[in-house]
Amino acid sequence: MGVVASVALYLLVYLLISGFITLCSSKRLTVNRNKGNIAVFVAATCLAVFAAVRFEVGTDYINYCYIYEEYSRQNLSGILTNGISIYNLGTFLFSKIALLFGGQKVFFGLYAFVISYMAFKFMEDDYFNLSLFLCSFLFLTSIFSDGLNIMKQTAAVAITAYALRYVYSKQLLKYVITIAIAMAFHVTAIISLPIYFLYNKKNSEGKTSWKMIAAIILAGMLTANIQNILGMLGGAGIFSRYAMYASDVVRSGNNYSFILKFMVLLFLLMFRQRFISINPKNQLLFILMMIGVCFEFSGYFSTYVKRISIYYYNMPSIILMAQLPFFFKKDSRLVVKVLICAYAVSLFILSYVILRQSDIIPYQLYR
Repeated sequence: MGVVASVALYLLVYLLISGFITLCSSKRLTVNRNKGNIAVFVAATCLAVFAAVRFEVGTDYINYCYIYEEYSRQNLSGILTNGISIYNLGTFLFSKIALLFGGQKVFFGLYAFVISYMAFKFMEDDYFNLSLFLCSFLFLTSIFSDGLNIMKQTAAVAITAYALRYVYSKQLLKYVITIAIAMAFHVTAIISLPIYFLYNKKNSEGKTSWKMIAAIILAGMLTANIQNILGMLGGAGIFSRYAMYASDVVRSGNNYSFILKFMVLLFLLMFRQRFISINPKNQLLFILMMIGVCFEFSGYFSTYVKRISIYYYNMPSIILMAQLPFFFKKDSRLVVKVLICAYAVSLFILSYVILRQSDIIPYQLYR
């Protein structure tokens, strides 16, 4: 399939899924919430099929084929003793399920299902007054598309995004359990644990100002000293595999994602007071975005380390942008939605066609 046809296919699938989940979800059909749950399940299943039937789509596609073959032959004791370790239990489970129900294609489909289902369920929560269509489309053109390549980490990101519901409801045990599940797919999900303590349910606007400053300063310090930190973690059990990144110093002026995310953050900060006055829960999202941008800065010297920013930046930025249309009068909202969709499409083309990130284009069917 050619480049143009691939882009058209991706965008068509994403538009159809976004439209379907919007029309059928409980955001619109509030009479029966089960209809929303069914819509999420159907949408996630369709995306799972779309991901399952691809062939050599994603830079790490072949690596995941090898991972599936290796894990599907292992037993649980082998996983724990042969150097694969506990933080890959999620991948081990998916490999075993796939082996029983169809093999490699099911393995890829399971990852896509978890990524999309967890994200859609968080979007459906009633914490924010947002455009579900915009939220879904922004998610699909960015996070989900990345998940066709870095599957394990994107699954962890989606699960930690879902865990934000327990931050807002202040259920620490459920939050820790959910993060532990995310770590079963990618150990870097542990970086999300501090998020719980950045939100104060009683006074989410007034009492988080000092937390915002402290969190940003801490994130800046971690970013500046990340190589030393990784070196110290080298001998710490489950983190030992990341010690090699301590010596992976790549000095580069081409950190375009940092520049873009910084610009988006500045744009949204223009509306910060309005965001918070409408819904104080948005304060936490701004804190997370700022921390994410700090971590993104590490891309100037380590492309691997900056990936941890996706736990803090990606979903909060999507949730905030999906609320923007409601800042305008009804007759202007459609224009705002079209402009945000145009931004999402432009970013998709820039990232995956021009810069060839993740190598998900061209799309090819499984042979």
